[in-house]
Amino acid sequence: MGCYYVLYLYAGLQPMLYSWANLNAAGTAKRVVTTATLFVGQCIGKIVGPQLYFSWQAPYYHSGLTANIICWAALFVLVISMGAYLKLLNRRKAAQRVELGLPADLKDMSIMSLEEAAAYREELRASLAAQGKSEAALFD
Repeated sequence: MGCYYVLYLYAGLQPMLYSWANLNAAGTAKRVVTTATLFVGQCIGKIVGPQLYFSWQAPYYHSGLTANIICWAALFVLVISMGAYLKLLNRRKAAQRVELGLPADLKDMSIMSLEEAAAYREELRASLAAQGKSEAALFD
């Protein structure tokens, strides 16, 4: 019954998933491919999913339940793998910034208030000026 109620949230999550995937892809071609892949995957799931539930397995539907558990386990593995991969990329980028004489960790100014962002930008400028670099070095 709990799963049934969780499905009510799916209608609100689906548009957010599409917009999140679209916003995290740089370039028009990548956005189109990302959105198309997401849509095709969803369509394939909606076609294959019902085919795994056989009336002769009622009320337990072992094949459908097994497929669901496998999909959730695969999703769990993908989430953990993606988290580890993103950590690796962040460490590489921090090391690259240090090699260039820049700060290893930069704060996200998009979540700061205007005053906090201005103060942080001045702090960065002063830190870079002390090393003889300009703010433009952050974007090279």
